[in-house]
Amino acid sequence: MLFNFSLTGFLVIIPVVLISLTIHELAHGLVADKFGDPTPRVTGRLTLNPIKHLDPMGAILLAIVGFGWAKPVMVNPYNFKKRSNLRKQMMYVALAGPISNILLAIITGILYVQLTSILGGFGQLATTFFTYLIMINVFLAAFNLLPIPPLDGSKILGAFLSENAYQKYMLIEDKGFLILMILVITNATQYIVRPIANIILDFVYFVASIGL
Repeated sequence: MLFNFSLTGFLVIIPVVLISLTIHELAHGLVADKFGDPTPRVTGRLTLNPIKHLDPMGAILLAIVGFGWAKPVMVNPYNFKKRSNLRKQMMYVALAGPISNILLAIITGILYVQLTSILGGFGQLATTFFTYLIMINVFLAAFNLLPIPPLDGSKILGAFLSENAYQKYMLIEDKGFLILMILVITNATQYIVRPIANIILDFVYFVASIGL
């Protein structure tokens, strides 16, 4: 278990998860919309309403172990304005999610450092909220960078594969959820995701400490 739940932790984990998942999926939708695909807008995903983005199982796992997902934003790359290299454009759509979580973690860290210097400290509830918001977003970004369909990492990797290699890689797409469940159940994700998360977390703390 990534988080040790207390009453304070219970009070903040739900809004933290909702905020983190919403920002992640909204970022996907905004980039796809910018590229010319109206699907996220038509399906109501260009919104800060967390209910539109929530996947119950993914949210529960995110709250408990730090690894999870939201309801994927539907994207049709054939609607993109530029029809060349659609996989590269899908890579940018995919990257938007983890990057948005990393940026949110950085902003949270900067706010915490700056407000602490001004106010001299926070109560337990506020401290837990800031800490969870940073940690959840870091682990959400790290988890989604795994190159396992349908996670964002699969689309990022797909942009660099040859057409033949890409078609072979996509053969595991319908088995992606099963692979993820096996990794989570066997706790293998701890050994795969944590090193990535630690690198991101070090970067977040570094930027927050210098106040960029």
